[in-house]
Amino acid sequence: MVENPPSLALALEHHQAGRLDEADAIYRRILKTNPDHADGIHLHGLILFQKERPEEALEWIRRAVALAPETVSYQANLGRIS
Repeated sequence: MVENPPSLALALEHHQAGRLDEADAIYRRILKTNPDHADGIHLHGLILFQKERPEEALEWIRRAVALAPETVSYQANLGRIS
């Protein structure tokens, strides 16, 4: 299991407060360092969905599901967006 970087907590704070651009910038930095970081992939996908880009969001969330199929929240969001 890959540990979450400390910056993920800050990104989540931004995300929950509706500061999508700030949150996504951190998610993308995490993904530069670790392109297979399932949480970063999933959360970036959610931001794409929130920005009304559902097709792109689906691609990213499907990728997160492929990396961690046991993660219920990824599966739930995939179903919600599909």
